Amino acid sequence: METWQIFILIAGGVFIIGCAIRVLLLKKYLLNNGERTTATVLRTERRRMGKGWTYIPILEYTVDGHMYVTEHHGNTRPKYEDGETLEIIYHKDNPNKAMFTGDNVQYVGSIIFMIIGLAIIGVGLSQLL
Repeated sequence: METWQIFILIAGGVFIIGCAIRVLLLKKYLLNNGERTTATVLRTERRRMGKGWTYIPILEYTVDGHMYVTEHHGNTRPKYEDGETLEIIYHKDNPNKAMFTGDNVQYVGSIIFMIIGLAIIGVGLSQLL
């Protein structure tokens, strides 16, 4: 592998880690500074993901008289009932940005991307030796 290819590989790994950290920091900001409200599960949509299915709850919530609809990350089985209420946190300046409270799955994706980024960097560094 040529030096420029190794550099691209390592830079790509750093970029992936940077993006994952940014997402984690945004989630932390929301947890510390966001407003809390109650959302209602309108329905759960079944979507094809690879060889299997995922079930994505569609949520509705109201902020200052405006109604917002968002979706939550999917599960391999339906997790919420239609009409069920859940606490969410939304961004004060942009209520479209919302996340569930007390749901650690929100962090799993970022952690997986950090591990992938580290693996890519490791492959690149191993090519230098």
